[in-house]
Amino acid sequence: MTSAPSTKRRGADKGQVTSTEPPAKPQNLTQLDPNKIIVSPQRLRVLDMSAAEAIARSFELVGQLQPIRVSIDAQGIYHLDVGLHRLHAAKSLGWQVDTIVTAIENHSAHQRRLSEIFENIIRPDLRALERAVMLAELKALHEGMHPDARNGGDRRSADARAKRDQNEIFSFSSVAAERTGLSARAIEISVAIARNLSANIKARLTGTWLANHQAGLSLLAQQDAALQTAILDLLFAPVETRQAETVAEALALAQGKALLRPADIHWQALTNKMARASREQRLALFKMYEDEIVAFVKSKGLV
Repeated sequence: MTSAPSTKRRGADKGQVTSTEPPAKPQNLTQLDPNKIIVSPQRLRVLDMSAAEAIARSFELVGQLQPIRVSIDAQGIYHLDVGLHRLHAAKSLGWQVDTIVTAIENHSAHQRRLSEIFENIIRPDLRALERAVMLAELKALHEGMHPDARNGGDRRSADARAKRDQNEIFSFSSVAAERTGLSARAIEISVAIARNLSANIKARLTGTWLANHQAGLSLLAQQDAALQTAILDLLFAPVETRQAETVAEALALAQGKALLRPADIHWQALTNKMARASREQRLALFKMYEDEIVAFVKSKGLV
C-alpha cells in the first residue's frame, strides 16, 4: 500500500528540520486483497461503518500506519485476528491491505480471541456494552487457561454459589486489572452486565445511547428477563408516546409505579433535609421566613 508523501517542517526555535513521515513499517508485512480475508461472524465487536469510513480518510492522507493481523490455515485461507475497521477501510478504497500473517497452528483460537480482546478493550471509543461483553469473554478464557481460578465449595447452597461466583470474578479481576488498566471493581460490574443480559437484549441495545451508559446497563442487568424487555420497550418507544427517558424511570413504570414530577422530587428532597436538620437549623430557617409563617398562621385563624 502506498503511503502519503512525507513532508518536512522547520522547528520554530532551533531551525531543526523535523520529519512527519509515518513510522517505518515492520519488515514481515504481506500485502493481501482484503476480500480474501475471512471475518468470523463470532467476533465480539460489531463493525461500525462510520469508524471504518474515518479510517479510510486517514488512509488517504497518511497511508496505513498499522498492519492488521491474520492467521493462515492449512488450506491457505486467511482469517482476521485484529484490525476489522482497518480491513473494511482498505476494502472501501479498493486497496491492498498491509498484514502480519501467522500460521494458524501457531496461533490457537484461544490466542486469536485474546488478541481481539486486548486490541480493543482499552480503546477510548469502546462502548460500555462492548467492553462488558469483551471482559466477560476474557473471564471465560482466563478460567479456561487457569481452572484453579474457579473455587470449590458447597454447590448445593445458594449462599455458597454466590460466594463462589464472587471469588471467581475477584480472581479474574485481579489479573485483568493489571492487563487493562481498569479497576477490579469496574471489571466486576462489566462482567455482571454481560452475564445478566441475554443475546436478544444485547442486540436491541447495540447502537443505542444506552449501550454506552454503564450505570443504566448495570441497573438493567439487575432485573429479570421480563422486566428487561419491558424497560427497553418503554425506553425505545416512539418519541411521541415515550414515557421514560432513563432506565430508572422505565423500571418504575414497568413495576406499576408513578413517576415523580420534578417539583415532587424537589419537595421530597427538601422535606428529607428538614427531617435531618437540627433544632437550631430549623429555627434559623423559621427566622428567615418569619413574616410568611406569621401571615400563614393568621390566615388559618390560629392566633
